[in-house]
This record gives sequence, structure tokens and C-alpha cells, in this order.
Amino acid sequence: MSEGQEQQIASVSSPEPLSAELQEIAGDLTTGGCVRAGRPELLTTPENLLPLLNRLHELPEPYSRLTDLCGVDWGDRVQVVYALCRGYGAEMVLVKVDLPRAQAEVPTVTGLWQLAFWPEREVAEMFGVTFVGHPNCEHLLLPEGFVGYPLLKDYEYDRSNPLLSPDPLREDPDAVLGGPPSEDETGAS
Repeated sequence: MSEGQEQQIASVSSPEPLSAELQEIAGDLTTGGCVRAGRPELLTTPENLLPLLNRLHELPEPYSRLTDLCGVDWGDRVQVVYALCRGYGAEMVLVKVDLPRAQAEVPTVTGLWQLAFWPEREVAEMFGVTFVGHPNCEHLLLPEGFVGYPLLKDYEYDRSNPLLSPDPLREDPDAVLGGPPSEDETGAS
């Protein structure tokens, strides 16, 4: 590995401090923050989420575009991540909220971004996060009656579920595809 590659890896994995501008903007609404891989990250609490997002949304040059909303299972906690962009450029900030797995609740952001409607439903269904105030948190992808949250690392799949039946192509591709090609088919002599 070259010295340049080592420096590049170190810069991606080693968090740097937030800019003074973002520290001032976030103020007392965060519990931490850093810049990782050139992208600012702000960590906040469920109680401070909406005030922080409103503050970022109402800046003279606002972070007005929600480009992604997803969940992450860290084992001891679930995290909801909001990716916000400023204008149409590539300037982005990530806002993260850590939630206890036993009571993963966070307020909905559909009042700020209507497009949060669908990803909030997906995160609710896959990670068990409750988005308080969401207008319709019915199942989106899983059938009614599905038990559990399949993207949590400790979720145990019930193999009797017809939706989780074995995939013959994945489990025994030779049986499905007729076995490996013969020498005649590959042209090998």
C-alpha cells in the first residue's frame, strides 16, 4: 500500500472536528459531531431532532433537501440517519439520532419534508422505530401479520414463512441450471 493510500484511508476513518459555522448553528441541540470523509455529522436526541432540523432548514443558505432517511442497527441501539443537502450542490450534512432498542421513538419529519413519508414507513417496518405523529405508518413492504423487524441484526427468520422459502437457484444452482458446463460446451480440450 502506498503512502498516499494510507493517508487517504486515515482521512476517511479518522473523524475531524466540525467547522465553527456548523458548531454555532447546531449549538446546544447536539450531543456530538464530527466530519468523517469530508461530510459533517451531527448527533442529536429525539427531543432536539425537530428543532435542529428546523434550524438547518431555515438558514439563509438552508439544508432544505432531505436526500435520504435510513435506519442502522448498532446492536445496543438503533440509529436514524437524515441526509440533508444545501441547494442542488453536493454540500451535505448527516443528522443522526441514537434510540434505545426497547423504545425506539422519534418525531416524524413529514411536516418539513413530505417525501419522508415513505422512508419513515420503511424504517418503522424494518427496524421497529416509531415515528410519532406520522400520518400513516401501516405496513409498506411486509405482509400484514408479519412479526418482528427483519433488518435488526438479532432477527431470527422463521423458515416456515412462505415468503422466506428456500431459493433453489441460490442453494443448488447446478440442479436448477443443469450442472456445470461440460468440456464440449466450454470448448476446453
